[in-house]
Amino acid sequence: MKKLIIAPDSFKDSLSNQQAAEIIHQAFLRVKPNYNYKIIPISDGGEGLIASLTSELKSFQVKGPIGKNIKAEVGFLNEGKTAIVEMAKASGLELVEKEKRNPLFTTSYGVGELILNVLNLNVEKIILGLGGSATNDLGLGALTALGIKFLNKEDKSVGIYGKDLLTVKEVDITNLNQRILNKEIIIAVDVNNPLSGKTGASYVYGPQKGLKKADLKIFDDAFKRVSKLLNQKFNCNYTKTPGSGAAGGLGYAFMTIANAEVKRGFDVVYETLNLADKLIEADFLITGEGKIDYQSFFGKAPYSLAKRAKEVSPKIEVYAFTGKKDKLKTLDPFTEIIEITKPHETLKEALKNAKENLFEAALKLTKRIL
Repeated sequence: MKKLIIAPDSFKDSLSNQQAAEIIHQAFLRVKPNYNYKIIPISDGGEGLIASLTSELKSFQVKGPIGKNIKAEVGFLNEGKTAIVEMAKASGLELVEKEKRNPLFTTSYGVGELILNVLNLNVEKIILGLGGSATNDLGLGALTALGIKFLNKEDKSVGIYGKDLLTVKEVDITNLNQRILNKEIIIAVDVNNPLSGKTGASYVYGPQKGLKKADLKIFDDAFKRVSKLLNQKFNCNYTKTPGSGAAGGLGYAFMTIANAEVKRGFDVVYETLNLADKLIEADFLITGEGKIDYQSFFGKAPYSLAKRAKEVSPKIEVYAFTGKKDKLKTLDPFTEIIEITKPHETLKEALKNAKENLFEAALKLTKRIL
């Protein structure tokens, strides 16, 4: 009996990794109901990290990215000893309507609230997935929730939004929740950017979150100024550490206050789920993501998984679905990359029809290879 692993990442703006996996699974079941299937949604560390790692969930009320109360899930592993906090659940870009996206008015406060909630449950380890954020606040919101005070020139506490970072003149860490210092914290990231500068958080990711060109230098300067204050308070400097620019500077924030360890999000998933053992036994690997282009070959989750699969099992066949693929110099390590978008579809139509298109493409592939 053939063994298949179905392990897609999310299809941005249309399907979560869990939804994509289920659609592919249903298509394969229709043709080959008796085959051995393993469903393993994967993630780079952003959206879908919890779905990749566990089904044990708890929900908490926190402030969303624009300050309204929302429900956000946290995942748990190891009998509740490890918490998986996904930034996108509390401060994600997908939680903000497109016309309201502006890092001046978004906050990471809800992430700090999630951390507080899991500290109250006496977890030993926190995996913090940084990706898909709506924020560019240097973690000001999250750190405020955890007890740090950011003060303006009048020595008064500033607010919790991106714009408030611009007025910070001093930092008071006296009331930082000390419990966070005794926890193992892993930051799962999918970027290597430093905190500031032309390759930092504001310049590279600010525009896609709604930051205007005129504000890029203003935020970058604020990052440099406030990080200097935090560096002095905590006697460390992670501003140039790869990943410190993740999630609008939240990577830097948790490195600084808790000496968090930075790992590639995919590596966290691969190691936690012990995927090597599963791949060795498989005949086929089915993966995918919204767009496969040259950037995918710099270590995005589907590429990383395909590469590892070929290393542990050279005979495995690897098929990847994608909304749109660019012209690529090589398919390796993929056996085939399958575009699901119809030639006549606009982007809007393709996003709307993603479910049907993926099912149809998976059905055709099943009939062809099994």
